[in-house]
Amino acid sequence: MVRWMVALLLLALLTGCVRTQQGQEPMESDGQSSGIKMELHLAEKPTLGAVSSLEMTLTRAGQPITGAVVQVEGAMSHAGMEPLLVEATEMGEGAYQAPLAWSMAGEWIVTARATLTDGSIVWESLESVEVLSP
Repeated sequence: MVRWMVALLLLALLTGCVRTQQGQEPMESDGQSSGIKMELHLAEKPTLGAVSSLEMTLTRAGQPITGAVVQVEGAMSHAGMEPLLVEATEMGEGAYQAPLAWSMAGEWIVTARATLTDGSIVWESLESVEVLSP
């Protein structure tokens, strides 16, 4: 009985490791190789208990990219804190905005990940975002 359970577990693990054929997975990059530019900046100084707007622009060859789904994650630079997860709102002309409610003072890493209408994925990060105590 134990052998069957181990065999089934191994089979499940192995099938989870099988890759799909090339072309079926969306392209994921930091945008540099695909000509896509993603710019991030915080509209307000990050302060504990306050909400800051993360403003983003997406362009390709200088033209705005619309229709993207942008997920934003704010994570503390040390382990143990649950990340902030929000979806950005499209503001038009390649501009997107996401509210970040800071739950702890300290150093954060903010990453925006955009899925474009063609299925490709690009991302950009703000490293060492210092959230201050009020």
